Amino acid sequence: MDDAIRQTELLPPTGCRVVVRHTAAGTQYEVPPLGLWRGSRGLFPFSCVWLLLVAFLTAAAFVVKGGVLEKPMREAAGTLAFLSVFWIVGAAFLVASIHMGRRRLTLSVQDNRLSSEAFGGPLRIRRHSWQRNELASVRSDVVPNSSPSRYELRIMTSDGHRTGLLGDRDRAELEWLAKRVCFELGMPLPSPIRSADVVDPPPGCIAVLQPLDDGFTLSVPGAGVWKGSVGVFPFGIWFVFIMIVAVIVTACLQYNGMMPASAEALVVTWLLIGVNMVFAIAAATLGYHLGSRRAQIAVAGNRLLIVHRSVWDNWQREWERNQLAAIRAAEFDARCDNKQLLQLQIVPRHGPVIRLFSGREEPELVWIATLIRRALDLPAETASERQPASDQRQP
Repeated sequence: MDDAIRQTELLPPTGCRVVVRHTAAGTQYEVPPLGLWRGSRGLFPFSCVWLLLVAFLTAAAFVVKGGVLEKPMREAAGTLAFLSVFWIVGAAFLVASIHMGRRRLTLSVQDNRLSSEAFGGPLRIRRHSWQRNELASVRSDVVPNSSPSRYELRIMTSDGHRTGLLGDRDRAELEWLAKRVCFELGMPLPSPIRSADVVDPPPGCIAVLQPLDDGFTLSVPGAGVWKGSVGVFPFGIWFVFIMIVAVIVTACLQYNGMMPASAEALVVTWLLIGVNMVFAIAAATLGYHLGSRRAQIAVAGNRLLIVHRSVWDNWQREWERNQLAAIRAAEFDARCDNKQLLQLQIVPRHGPVIRLFSGREEPELVWIATLIRRALDLPAETASERQPASDQRQP
Protein backbone atom coordinates (compact mmCIF):
# COMPACT_ATOMS: atom_id res chain seq x y z
CA MET A 1 0.00 0.00 0.00
CA ASP A 2 1.29 3.42 -0.92
CA ASP A 3 2.65 5.12 2.24
CA ALA A 4 1.83 8.60 0.89
CA ILE A 5 -1.82 7.68 0.37
CA ARG A 6 -1.99 6.11 3.82
CA GLN A 7 -0.71 9.33 5.40
CA THR A 8 -3.06 11.65 3.54
CA GLU A 9 -6.39 10.01 2.75
CA LEU A 10 -6.36 6.97 5.02
CA LEU A 11 -5.41 8.56 8.32
CA PRO A 12 -8.12 8.22 11.00
CA PRO A 13 -10.02 11.37 11.99
CA THR A 14 -9.35 13.17 15.26
CA GLY A 15 -10.78 11.31 18.24
CA CYS A 16 -11.25 8.04 16.35
CA ARG A 17 -11.21 5.06 18.76
CA VAL A 18 -11.08 2.31 16.13
CA VAL A 19 -8.09 0.00 16.61
CA VAL A 20 -6.40 -1.07 13.35
CA ARG A 21 -4.40 -4.31 13.38
CA HIS A 22 -2.31 -5.35 10.40
CA THR A 23 -1.51 -9.02 10.00
CA ALA A 24 0.06 -11.17 7.31
CA ALA A 25 -3.42 -12.25 6.19
CA GLY A 26 -4.97 -8.78 6.05
CA THR A 27 -6.31 -5.94 8.19
CA GLN A 28 -8.64 -5.98 11.18
CA TYR A 29 -10.65 -3.03 12.53
CA GLU A 30 -11.90 -3.26 16.12
CA VAL A 31 -14.68 -0.75 16.86
CA PRO A 32 -15.30 -0.32 20.62
CA PRO A 33 -18.72 0.18 22.26
CA LEU A 34 -20.32 3.62 22.36
CA GLY A 35 -21.32 3.34 26.01
CA LEU A 36 -24.62 2.99 27.83
CA TRP A 37 -25.81 6.56 27.27
CA ARG A 38 -25.09 7.12 23.59
CA GLY A 39 -25.15 3.49 22.52
CA SER A 40 -28.59 2.81 23.98
CA ARG A 41 -30.08 5.99 22.39
CA GLY A 42 -31.48 7.06 25.74
CA LEU A 43 -33.06 3.69 26.61
CA PHE A 44 -30.71 3.12 29.57
CA PRO A 45 -31.64 6.31 31.48
CA PHE A 46 -35.29 5.75 30.53
CA SER A 47 -35.24 2.22 31.95
CA CYS A 48 -33.56 3.49 35.14
CA VAL A 49 -36.27 6.13 35.61
CA TRP A 50 -38.96 3.50 34.87
CA LEU A 51 -37.55 1.11 37.49
CA LEU A 52 -37.19 3.89 40.07
CA LEU A 53 -40.83 4.86 39.52
CA VAL A 54 -42.00 1.25 39.83
CA ALA A 55 -39.85 0.81 42.95
CA PHE A 56 -41.45 3.88 44.49
CA LEU A 57 -44.94 2.64 43.68
CA THR A 58 -44.12 -0.84 45.02
CA ALA A 59 -42.79 0.63 48.26
CA ALA A 60 -45.90 2.79 48.51
CA ALA A 61 -48.09 -0.27 48.07
CA PHE A 62 -46.40 -1.84 51.11
CA VAL A 63 -46.28 1.13 53.46
CA VAL A 64 -49.62 2.89 52.87
CA LYS A 65 -52.44 2.21 55.25
CA GLY A 66 -54.49 -0.69 53.99
CA GLY A 67 -51.67 -1.74 51.66
CA VAL A 68 -50.29 -5.16 50.75
CA LEU A 69 -49.15 -6.07 54.26
CA GLU A 70 -52.60 -5.46 55.70
CA LYS A 71 -54.62 -7.17 52.96
CA PRO A 72 -55.74 -10.79 52.73
CA MET A 73 -53.52 -13.10 50.69
CA ARG A 74 -55.81 -13.05 47.64
CA GLU A 75 -55.92 -9.25 47.41
CA ALA A 76 -52.18 -8.91 48.10
CA ALA A 77 -51.38 -11.45 45.36
CA GLY A 78 -53.48 -9.48 42.87
CA THR A 79 -51.61 -6.25 43.66
CA LEU A 80 -48.18 -7.88 43.47
CA ALA A 81 -49.04 -9.61 40.19
CA PHE A 82 -50.12 -6.29 38.73
CA LEU A 83 -46.89 -4.56 39.83
CA SER A 84 -44.75 -7.46 38.59
CA VAL A 85 -45.81 -6.73 35.00
CA PHE A 86 -44.17 -3.30 35.20
CA TRP A 87 -41.07 -4.76 36.89
CA ILE A 88 -40.70 -7.22 34.01
CA VAL A 89 -41.09 -4.47 31.40
CA GLY A 90 -38.54 -2.27 33.16
CA ALA A 91 -36.07 -5.13 33.49
CA ALA A 92 -36.46 -5.91 29.77
CA PHE A 93 -35.76 -2.26 28.93
CA LEU A 94 -32.67 -2.29 31.17
CA VAL A 95 -31.24 -5.52 29.70
CA ALA A 96 -31.88 -4.26 26.15
CA SER A 97 -30.19 -0.92 26.88
CA ILE A 98 -27.11 -2.59 28.37
CA HIS A 99 -26.90 -4.84 25.31
CA MET A 100 -27.15 -1.82 22.98
CA GLY A 101 -24.55 0.18 24.91
CA ARG A 102 -22.00 -2.67 24.98
CA ARG A 103 -22.22 -3.59 21.29
CA ARG A 104 -18.91 -3.66 19.50
CA LEU A 105 -17.82 -4.70 16.02
CA THR A 106 -14.82 -6.27 14.35
CA LEU A 107 -14.29 -5.78 10.60
CA SER A 108 -11.75 -7.95 8.78
CA VAL A 109 -10.38 -7.63 5.24
CA GLN A 110 -8.54 -10.79 4.22
CA ASP A 111 -7.98 -12.43 0.83
CA ASN A 112 -10.53 -10.27 -1.02
CA ARG A 113 -13.16 -11.05 1.62
CA LEU A 114 -14.86 -8.65 4.02
CA SER A 115 -16.12 -10.07 7.32
CA SER A 116 -17.93 -8.47 10.25
CA GLU A 117 -18.56 -9.82 13.72
CA ALA A 118 -20.92 -7.95 16.06
CA PHE A 119 -20.75 -8.58 19.78
CA GLY A 120 -23.24 -7.67 22.51
CA GLY A 121 -21.19 -7.83 25.72
CA PRO A 122 -19.21 -11.10 25.80
CA LEU A 123 -21.40 -12.90 23.22
CA ARG A 124 -21.19 -12.79 19.43
CA ILE A 125 -24.64 -11.88 18.17
CA ARG A 126 -24.17 -11.54 14.41
CA ARG A 127 -21.63 -12.45 11.76
CA HIS A 128 -21.49 -11.56 8.07
CA SER A 129 -19.03 -12.34 5.31
CA TRP A 130 -18.82 -11.21 1.68
CA GLN A 131 -16.52 -11.98 -1.21
CA ARG A 132 -15.17 -8.96 -3.11
CA ASN A 133 -17.18 -9.83 -6.22
CA GLU A 134 -20.41 -9.91 -4.18
CA LEU A 135 -20.11 -6.28 -3.05
CA ALA A 136 -21.61 -3.31 -4.87
CA SER A 137 -20.60 -0.59 -2.39
CA VAL A 138 -19.36 0.12 1.11
CA ARG A 139 -20.09 3.63 2.38
CA SER A 140 -21.55 5.71 5.18
CA ASP A 141 -25.15 6.84 4.87
CA VAL A 142 -27.93 8.48 6.84
CA VAL A 143 -30.04 6.44 9.26
CA PRO A 144 -33.66 6.72 8.08
CA ASN A 145 -35.92 9.29 9.75
CA SER A 146 -33.17 10.43 12.11
CA SER A 147 -33.27 13.99 13.39
CA PRO A 148 -30.63 15.26 13.74
CA SER A 149 -29.11 13.03 11.07
CA ARG A 150 -27.24 9.95 12.28
CA TYR A 151 -25.00 7.81 10.10
CA GLU A 152 -24.25 4.12 9.65
CA LEU A 153 -21.79 2.04 7.67
CA ARG A 154 -23.81 0.44 4.86
CA ILE A 155 -22.69 -2.60 2.91
CA MET A 156 -24.64 -3.23 -0.28
CA THR A 157 -24.32 -6.42 -2.31
CA SER A 158 -24.79 -6.72 -6.06
CA ASP A 159 -28.16 -8.49 -5.59
CA GLY A 160 -29.57 -5.54 -3.63
CA HIS A 161 -29.18 -6.87 -0.08
CA ARG A 162 -28.21 -4.21 2.46
CA THR A 163 -26.49 -4.57 5.82
CA GLY A 164 -26.27 -1.59 8.19
CA LEU A 165 -23.49 -1.50 10.78
CA LEU A 166 -22.18 0.92 13.43
CA GLY A 167 -25.21 3.14 13.85
CA ASP A 168 -24.79 6.43 15.77
CA ARG A 169 -21.07 6.70 15.02
CA ASP A 170 -19.40 9.94 13.97
CA ARG A 171 -19.76 10.61 10.27
CA ALA A 172 -16.04 11.31 9.79
CA GLU A 173 -15.15 7.99 11.43
CA LEU A 174 -17.59 6.06 9.24
CA GLU A 175 -16.41 7.75 6.04
CA TRP A 176 -12.80 6.98 6.95
CA LEU A 177 -13.64 3.36 7.73
CA ALA A 178 -15.59 2.96 4.46
CA LYS A 179 -12.67 4.44 2.51
CA ARG A 180 -10.18 2.11 4.19
CA VAL A 181 -12.28 -0.97 3.48
CA CYS A 182 -12.91 0.02 -0.14
CA PHE A 183 -9.25 0.88 -0.67
CA GLU A 184 -8.07 -2.50 0.57
CA LEU A 185 -10.70 -4.37 -1.45
CA GLY A 186 -9.87 -2.39 -4.59
CA MET A 187 -13.35 -0.92 -5.06
CA PRO A 188 -14.44 2.73 -5.42
CA LEU A 189 -17.18 4.43 -3.44
CA PRO A 190 -20.17 4.85 -5.79
CA SER A 191 -22.28 7.98 -5.61
CA PRO A 192 -25.62 7.50 -3.81
CA ILE A 193 -27.20 10.26 -5.91
CA ARG A 194 -29.71 9.65 -8.71
CA SER A 195 -28.70 12.33 -11.21
CA ALA A 196 -30.56 11.08 -14.30
CA ASP A 197 -33.56 13.16 -15.32
CA VAL A 198 -37.15 11.87 -15.44
CA VAL A 199 -39.31 14.38 -17.30
CA ASP A 200 -42.75 12.73 -17.24
CA PRO A 201 -44.63 11.81 -14.06
CA PRO A 202 -44.42 8.06 -13.40
CA PRO A 203 -47.52 5.82 -13.47
CA GLY A 204 -49.44 5.85 -10.21
CA CYS A 205 -47.88 9.09 -9.00
CA ILE A 206 -50.24 10.81 -6.52
CA ALA A 207 -48.51 14.18 -6.52
CA VAL A 208 -50.50 16.94 -8.24
CA LEU A 209 -48.59 19.28 -10.60
CA GLN A 210 -49.89 22.71 -11.59
CA PRO A 211 -47.74 24.50 -14.22
CA LEU A 212 -47.29 28.29 -13.92
CA ASP A 213 -45.96 30.91 -16.33
CA ASP A 214 -42.62 31.11 -14.52
CA GLY A 215 -42.56 27.79 -12.63
CA PHE A 216 -44.96 25.31 -11.07
CA THR A 217 -46.65 24.18 -7.84
CA LEU A 218 -46.57 20.57 -6.69
CA SER A 219 -48.77 19.09 -3.94
CA VAL A 220 -47.45 15.87 -2.39
CA PRO A 221 -49.86 14.15 0.05
CA GLY A 222 -48.86 12.05 3.07
CA ALA A 223 -47.45 8.52 2.74
CA GLY A 224 -49.93 6.98 5.19
CA VAL A 225 -49.72 6.00 8.84
CA TRP A 226 -48.28 2.53 8.17
CA LYS A 227 -45.45 3.18 5.73
CA GLY A 228 -44.89 6.80 6.67
CA SER A 229 -44.62 6.19 10.43
CA VAL A 230 -42.01 3.39 10.14
CA GLY A 231 -44.07 1.21 12.48
CA VAL A 232 -44.51 3.78 15.27
CA PHE A 233 -48.26 4.19 14.71
CA PRO A 234 -49.14 0.45 14.86
CA PHE A 235 -46.90 0.11 17.95
CA GLY A 236 -48.75 2.99 19.62
CA ILE A 237 -52.15 1.49 18.76
CA TRP A 238 -51.01 -1.88 20.12
CA PHE A 239 -49.79 -0.24 23.34
CA VAL A 240 -53.08 1.67 23.73
CA PHE A 241 -54.97 -1.62 23.34
CA ILE A 242 -52.81 -3.25 26.01
CA MET A 243 -53.46 -0.38 28.42
CA ILE A 244 -57.21 -0.54 27.75
CA VAL A 245 -57.06 -4.22 28.72
CA ALA A 246 -55.10 -3.23 31.85
CA VAL A 247 -57.80 -0.71 32.75
CA ILE A 248 -60.55 -3.31 32.32
CA VAL A 249 -58.68 -5.95 34.34
CA THR A 250 -57.87 -3.48 37.12
CA ALA A 251 -61.46 -2.29 37.28
CA CYS A 252 -62.69 -5.90 37.50
CA LEU A 253 -60.20 -6.69 40.29
CA GLN A 254 -61.29 -3.62 42.18
CA TYR A 255 -64.97 -4.46 41.73
CA ASN A 256 -64.41 -8.00 43.08
CA GLY A 257 -62.46 -6.76 46.10
CA MET A 258 -59.06 -8.03 44.95
CA MET A 259 -57.44 -4.59 44.91
CA PRO A 260 -56.28 -2.59 47.94
CA ALA A 261 -59.21 -0.81 49.55
CA SER A 262 -57.27 2.23 50.81
CA ALA A 263 -57.49 5.45 48.82
CA GLU A 264 -53.70 5.78 48.74
CA ALA A 265 -53.18 2.36 47.15
CA LEU A 266 -55.88 2.96 44.57
CA VAL A 267 -54.37 6.31 43.62
CA VAL A 268 -50.95 4.69 43.16
CA THR A 269 -52.40 1.91 40.99
CA TRP A 270 -54.40 4.17 38.73
CA LEU A 271 -51.53 6.68 38.52
CA LEU A 272 -49.25 3.93 37.14
CA ILE A 273 -51.88 2.97 34.59
CA GLY A 274 -52.41 6.62 33.64
CA VAL A 275 -48.70 7.25 33.04
CA ASN A 276 -48.45 4.28 30.67
CA MET A 277 -51.67 5.24 28.90
CA VAL A 278 -50.26 8.72 28.25
CA PHE A 279 -47.08 7.16 26.82
CA ALA A 280 -49.15 4.86 24.56
CA ILE A 281 -51.30 7.73 23.27
CA ALA A 282 -48.15 9.81 22.66
CA ALA A 283 -46.62 6.98 20.59
CA ALA A 284 -49.79 6.62 18.50
CA THR A 285 -49.95 10.39 17.99
CA LEU A 286 -46.30 10.50 16.95
CA GLY A 287 -46.90 7.72 14.42
CA TYR A 288 -49.89 9.57 12.99
CA HIS A 289 -47.74 12.70 12.73
CA LEU A 290 -45.04 10.83 10.80
CA GLY A 291 -47.55 9.25 8.42
CA SER A 292 -49.47 12.47 7.79
CA ARG A 293 -46.48 14.56 6.72
CA ARG A 294 -47.21 16.29 3.42
CA ALA A 295 -45.74 19.19 1.51
CA GLN A 296 -46.33 21.72 -1.21
CA ILE A 297 -43.48 22.78 -3.47
CA ALA A 298 -43.54 25.93 -5.56
CA VAL A 299 -40.99 27.32 -8.01
CA ALA A 300 -41.55 30.88 -9.19
CA GLY A 301 -38.79 32.56 -11.14
CA ASN A 302 -35.55 32.01 -9.24
CA ARG A 303 -37.20 31.14 -5.93
CA LEU A 304 -38.03 27.79 -4.35
CA LEU A 305 -40.70 27.54 -1.64
CA ILE A 306 -41.51 24.43 0.42
CA VAL A 307 -44.44 24.32 2.84
CA HIS A 308 -44.45 21.27 5.13
CA ARG A 309 -47.56 20.22 7.06
CA SER A 310 -48.26 17.49 9.63
CA VAL A 311 -50.13 17.07 12.93
CA TRP A 312 -47.87 19.43 14.87
CA ASP A 313 -44.75 20.07 12.76
CA ASN A 314 -45.54 22.86 10.32
CA TRP A 315 -42.78 24.83 8.69
CA GLN A 316 -42.02 26.85 5.60
CA ARG A 317 -38.67 27.42 3.86
CA GLU A 318 -37.76 29.64 0.95
CA TRP A 319 -34.52 29.99 -1.01
CA GLU A 320 -33.16 32.04 -3.88
CA ARG A 321 -31.53 30.01 -6.62
CA ASN A 322 -28.03 31.25 -5.67
CA GLN A 323 -28.57 29.92 -2.12
CA LEU A 324 -28.90 26.33 -3.33
CA ALA A 325 -26.10 23.91 -4.22
CA ALA A 326 -28.01 20.85 -5.49
CA ILE A 327 -31.39 19.16 -5.74
CA ARG A 328 -31.43 15.36 -5.91
CA ALA A 329 -33.13 12.11 -5.11
CA ALA A 330 -30.60 10.22 -3.01
CA GLU A 331 -30.43 6.94 -1.15
CA PHE A 332 -30.73 6.78 2.60
CA ASP A 333 -30.20 3.82 4.89
CA ALA A 334 -33.45 1.91 4.50
CA ARG A 335 -34.62 -0.94 2.30
CA CYS A 336 -37.96 -2.56 1.52
CA ASP A 337 -38.30 -5.92 -0.27
CA ASN A 338 -34.59 -5.82 -1.15
CA LYS A 339 -35.10 -2.45 -2.83
CA GLN A 340 -33.10 0.59 -1.75
CA LEU A 341 -35.26 3.53 -0.65
CA LEU A 342 -34.68 7.17 -1.55
CA GLN A 343 -35.54 10.64 -0.29
CA LEU A 344 -35.65 14.11 -1.83
CA GLN A 345 -32.73 16.24 -0.67
CA ILE A 346 -32.57 20.03 -0.90
CA VAL A 347 -28.90 20.95 -0.46
CA PRO A 348 -28.33 24.63 0.40
CA ARG A 349 -24.91 26.23 0.08
CA HIS A 350 -24.96 26.92 3.81
CA GLY A 351 -26.83 25.02 6.49
CA PRO A 352 -28.19 21.49 6.87
CA VAL A 353 -29.65 19.39 4.07
CA ILE A 354 -33.47 19.41 3.96
CA ARG A 355 -34.79 15.83 3.61
CA LEU A 356 -38.30 15.13 2.34
CA PHE A 357 -40.53 12.22 1.27
CA SER A 358 -38.30 9.46 2.68
CA GLY A 359 -39.32 6.02 1.47
CA ARG A 360 -41.49 7.07 -1.47
CA GLU A 361 -41.24 5.37 -4.84
CA GLU A 362 -37.99 6.05 -6.68
CA PRO A 363 -39.56 7.17 -10.01
CA GLU A 364 -41.72 9.72 -8.18
CA LEU A 365 -38.78 11.16 -6.22
CA VAL A 366 -36.51 11.33 -9.27
CA TRP A 367 -39.29 13.07 -11.20
CA ILE A 368 -39.83 15.65 -8.42
CA ALA A 369 -36.09 16.30 -8.21
CA THR A 370 -35.96 16.71 -12.00
CA LEU A 371 -38.80 19.24 -11.95
CA ILE A 372 -37.09 21.44 -9.37
CA ARG A 373 -33.64 21.03 -10.88
CA ARG A 374 -34.73 21.97 -14.41
CA ALA A 375 -36.87 24.88 -13.24
CA LEU A 376 -33.96 26.38 -11.25
CA ASP A 377 -31.11 25.13 -13.48
CA LEU A 378 -29.38 23.33 -10.59
CA PRO A 379 -27.21 20.19 -10.57
CA ALA A 380 -27.80 16.93 -8.72
CA GLU A 381 -24.37 17.04 -7.09
CA THR A 382 -22.50 19.76 -5.26
CA ALA A 383 -19.22 21.13 -6.56
CA SER A 384 -17.19 19.00 -4.14
CA GLU A 385 -19.08 15.86 -5.21
CA ARG A 386 -18.35 16.56 -8.88
CA GLN A 387 -14.58 16.49 -8.46
CA PRO A 388 -12.78 14.78 -11.37
CA ALA A 389 -12.15 11.08 -11.08
CA SER A 390 -8.41 11.77 -11.45
CA ASP A 391 -8.48 13.59 -8.12
CA GLN A 392 -9.77 10.49 -6.34
CA ARG A 393 -6.90 8.21 -5.43
CA GLN A 394 -7.29 4.58 -6.41
CA PRO A 395 -5.25 1.58 -5.28
